[in-house]
Amino acid sequence: MPADATRIPLLVVVTGPPAAGKTTIARGLAAEVGLPLLEKDAIKEQLYETIGYGDRQASREIGAAAFALLFDLTERLLEAGISFVLEANFAVETAEQWFARLPPCRVLQLLVTAPDEIVLERYRARASSEERHPGHADIEALPEVERSVATGRRGALAVPVRLLELDTSTHVDVASVAELVRGELQASYAP
Repeated sequence: MPADATRIPLLVVVTGPPAAGKTTIARGLAAEVGLPLLEKDAIKEQLYETIGYGDRQASREIGAAAFALLFDLTERLLEAGISFVLEANFAVETAEQWFARLPPCRVLQLLVTAPDEIVLERYRARASSEERHPGHADIEALPEVERSVATGRRGALAVPVRLLELDTSTHVDVASVAELVRGELQASYAP
């Protein structure tokens, strides 16, 4: 890369419905490529631990606060020229406005999916396990998740970016995705 090259940061957005496998993909990819990772649920869980949690409405409110923090951190990192992986279950109907406000960057959208019945089966299993933070109120959220899966509300974001769909009902080769991301990082440098 030339010494006078300008770096345009790469934002790798990992999105899709709840329980599709976003976090697993995002963590593996960030580790493989060596990029920082911002996760919405990690922020939510820090907020739960700091201010407490309660019912599904409290979880929604903390989720809104987590998204606000996520958006603010994303803008700050991109303004600083930092490439990173961002993982969240973005709502299709609000994503376009947010992406339009981003500082100059290149965006690669990784839509993590699986057939609806697999996503819902995974979600039900996750909701009944004790591994998830209770602040998520997953059992109370099940009807809401079923509706969002049925309507495609957590599908591909309608933004003009490169899109790669990853179906986690079969094996996803994270190393191959990492190679693609490395290529995108190289393309992030402009003379």
